[in-house]
Amino acid sequence: MLMTELGLRNISFTPTEAEKIHIPPTIFRNKYLQGSVMSNISELYGGVAGNAGLFAPVTDVLKFMRLMLNRGQISGDRRYYDESAVDKFTSKVNGMKYNNTRAMGFDTVPIEAD
Repeated sequence: MLMTELGLRNISFTPTEAEKIHIPPTIFRNKYLQGSVMSNISELYGGVAGNAGLFAPVTDVLKFMRLMLNRGQISGDRRYYDESAVDKFTSKVNGMKYNNTRAMGFDTVPIEAD
């Protein structure tokens, strides 16, 4: 399984209070949330829904992002995703009726340098 092979041990839709302290916070409605969903849909399903609310500590996020940056491989050994899949995960969805900045799971707004 991908998560086991990459050493991703702490990814969860519903982290425990002890796990929440290792999860980076986000701001929603001028309030910090740490390990809690900011989606009404996900809340309706007890925090478990595909649109939001998958939490992980920074160490696990870094491992997964390294996989994305290396186009589906880790250190040139085993391929976990085809490059075309990585492109789908990380490319903005065009043709929407609104100004979309999202890919499949990632925001694509460029970070401006200070």
